[in-house]
Amino acid sequence: MTFWSPEALRASVGGTWVVRPAPGAAIAGLSIDSRTLRAGQVFLAIRGDTHDGHAHVAAAAGAGSPLAIIESDGHAGAFPPGLGVIKVPGTRRALLRLAGAYRRTLERTRVIGVTGSSGKTTTTRLIHAVLSQSLHGTVSVKSFNNSIGVPLTILAASPRDRYLVCEIGTNAPGEVAALAGAVRPDIAVIVSVGREHLEGLGSLEAIAREEAAQTVFLEPGGVAIVHAEAPHLPEQVEALRSAHGFKVLSFGASAGADLRVGDIRAGFGGVRFTINGKAGYHVPLLGAHNAMNAAAAVAVGLRLGLDEATIARGLASVCGAEMRMEPCEAGGVRVLNDAYNANPDSMLAALDALAGLPKGPGRRAAVLGDMLELGDAGPALHAEVLERALSMADLDAVILVGPLMGAASGRRPDPRVLCIADLDGPGAAAVAERLAPGDLVLLKGSRRMRLERLIPVLRAREPQPA
Repeated sequence: MTFWSPEALRASVGGTWVVRPAPGAAIAGLSIDSRTLRAGQVFLAIRGDTHDGHAHVAAAAGAGSPLAIIESDGHAGAFPPGLGVIKVPGTRRALLRLAGAYRRTLERTRVIGVTGSSGKTTTTRLIHAVLSQSLHGTVSVKSFNNSIGVPLTILAASPRDRYLVCEIGTNAPGEVAALAGAVRPDIAVIVSVGREHLEGLGSLEAIAREEAAQTVFLEPGGVAIVHAEAPHLPEQVEALRSAHGFKVLSFGASAGADLRVGDIRAGFGGVRFTINGKAGYHVPLLGAHNAMNAAAAVAVGLRLGLDEATIARGLASVCGAEMRMEPCEAGGVRVLNDAYNANPDSMLAALDALAGLPKGPGRRAAVLGDMLELGDAGPALHAEVLERALSMADLDAVILVGPLMGAASGRRPDPRVLCIADLDGPGAAAVAERLAPGDLVLLKGSRRMRLERLIPVLRAREPQPA
């Protein structure tokens, strides 16, 4: 019985038959989107905030799906003729179960899990850039790091893949463990521990414990690759290592790190650094903090047997993730678009990256949006970020977007500061008026702030072709 046989699928998701598929139905792969589903793929109906996949079962069948997986109370009415149907208590849980079962079939594939408060997506890309120089594999698409994205990444892998890189996210206790239980990594990478999702996770120590939970699910002979200076992380990992017996490889700037990162030089061309005072690497990404993300990728490459020259070639070829210190020009303004998400530590790193860039012809500005899900610590952490921004001697303007950033500004009035409620309507135009061609501006805030909306407003000022 193959993995994609109807009965194996039913057993994997713990479901019951509503309608058995036609005999000999060819099944290969899974989709949750009837619009992109390919003939032969299973359709799994996910109920979301605004869309319910159960309304698209007929469309999936019309696109060539031989089998649908639905929730117990998700679908009413008749099913299309010839469509097999499995009913489960919850399709999200069934998706994770199915991915966990498929992971166990990937016997030749080295699976790498990547967790951390910030830098996960960039590190995932760096690892893929390194390994793809000599190996074939699969990597998370964009930021597929939740209970839907992680299993879809696993199910997209081929048994012929030599590696699979899964990004694993969290904003509440237990989420890393739930996802890592399906991933079952051979290599567990933990890139950072920072002050994120404090509303759900509570403290830095709790965050370190949550990120370290991935190591519990390492396969026999597995290794944890961890940031040596991440708060509370080394002791959390060491306690788990004693209980579970995996190996640990550390990276960082401290003398005790197995991969010691030094001689970091950052500029518009990217960041250069050395490992253990010998091997030199270049990454075409902005910000000195990317040296640490790259060091994690170096560790993975070495673990899988790649030589230093191959690793260096891979790092030099990487393309940055969208809205992660992504440079662009809009209306003559040079923009560093780091607006995908933010927490206090990633905000400080972005400000440091801005400060480390060479002075250009225009002014420097930072557009800083609210950082969400910080709980009671939010006001003090917003004030800390603003204090850092205002301490930068060559920062000419600080534009604060959102009520939390606005409240922080009341603690220290400064003529460089402009407060905007949001970027809706006149808000973006007011920000754009503060910027002129030749200026360099950083955009950084939580995802819901959508600071990237400033870019089309700036571009609208460009002269239109006759």
